[in-house]
Amino acid sequence: MSFGQKTANGFAWNLIETVVNYGSLFIIGIILARLLSPTEFGVIGILTIFLSVFDSIVDCGFSNALIRKQKVEDIDYDTIFIFNIGVSLILYFLFFIGSPLISNFFNDESLTGYARVLGLVIIINAFSVVQRTILTKAINFKRQALVSIIATLVGGGVGITMAYLDYGVWSLVGQSLIKQTSTTILFWAFGRWRPYLRFSISSFKEMFLFGWKVLASGLISTIWAQIYTFVIGKVYSKETLGLYSRGQQFVNIFTINLTAMIRKVTYPALCSVQEDELELVNIFRRVMKLIALLSWSGLLVLAGTAKPMVLTLLGEKWVGCVPYLQLLCFVGFTYSVNVMNLNMLQVKGRSDFFLYVEIISKIIGVIPLLLGILVGIKEMLYGSIVAGLIMYLIGAFYCSRVIHYPVCLQLRDMIHQLIVPVALAVVIYPCIYIGLSNIVTLLIQLLLASLLLVFLSKKLCPEEYDAMMKVVKRFKER
Repeated sequence: MSFGQKTANGFAWNLIETVVNYGSLFIIGIILARLLSPTEFGVIGILTIFLSVFDSIVDCGFSNALIRKQKVEDIDYDTIFIFNIGVSLILYFLFFIGSPLISNFFNDESLTGYARVLGLVIIINAFSVVQRTILTKAINFKRQALVSIIATLVGGGVGITMAYLDYGVWSLVGQSLIKQTSTTILFWAFGRWRPYLRFSISSFKEMFLFGWKVLASGLISTIWAQIYTFVIGKVYSKETLGLYSRGQQFVNIFTINLTAMIRKVTYPALCSVQEDELELVNIFRRVMKLIALLSWSGLLVLAGTAKPMVLTLLGEKWVGCVPYLQLLCFVGFTYSVNVMNLNMLQVKGRSDFFLYVEIISKIIGVIPLLLGILVGIKEMLYGSIVAGLIMYLIGAFYCSRVIHYPVCLQLRDMIHQLIVPVALAVVIYPCIYIGLSNIVTLLIQLLLASLLLVFLSKKLCPEEYDAMMKVVKRFKER
């Protein structure tokens, strides 16, 4: 199978995983939101802050190091597996004994019990890191898709059942535990690799030289992604945090989830052509333009449909998340393209540049954070929009230092990709003033957006349209 066929095939299976998995999560989330309150989601939102950070530490950047390494021996996998398990046990122990401190800080004694049970996912996840990495390195996303979809449905079924039986926050805890446990079991059942109790100091040192910078960058990025949740959970109410988190989950579909899907396929693919500068730049430009078109179209459509969507899917008790959702769409506008710039730094092995960008960007981001503490959540989000644009420009500058893709050329590419998303927003947003019911308005908006996206992409962005059609064709073939 050629490079292009292998990548397209991987992207198709990744698309299947994303559509089915996140579509299932979306539906499960809607059902749970109707059964539970914003406050209950806010409690889990607080604990997610810590679990996200711990997951980054467990991986320690070694997944990227393994994928990037051209020749990987079994001893490399064994070394990283033992490291992952050891670190996860230490982190869970610290989380277990430190959970009362978390409860005291957020003035909620119930957090201790939830934290000690939910924290088990730290250990459970550690057992699947290497298994997942091996499949990613081989651009084998079919197996990953099957694992993810099955685990999501099993976990979601448990969570909904518990919520229906009035288990409250415990239903969200149960959903997460069962999903992660199912994921790990399935990876071991479907995977062929089995570890041996071997640990190589030389292998560890080799990958740590690359991985520690990725770890530091990842920690900064993860902490920063959760710090808004941290501030809202401490300064404001858990209900406010629940409303904010729900809005963020909608936005994540077109930022974190979409970017992760594309990055998962393109990172090993770009690594395989890292020595061919011309081919690398050509592929990267196509990826950047495609992800900008998809992400920005999704975000502007989401912002335009926010109110009828929330009222139709979640109900009146969640209407408070609408303004947060709309602002978060613009906060996330530069996320995807910025991540892809940082991705290229890793492809070229410049984890030092990667770290510099993260540090500089987060120093700039302190300003909107202070606005959230001293003024209000909306002011924090307005500041984040400006900070995100600056962070993108910094990432684009450092990217231009490792490949021949000048900032001015990247900006020209990105501005061109704005035409379709803006046109979609201009057409669908006025529909909310027609006076129809929320569900009818939403259906009209989504239909118009779909038709326009296909028509305008074909006319104005033919390369990206062709790429999307190839993936859709592969999707149908699966």
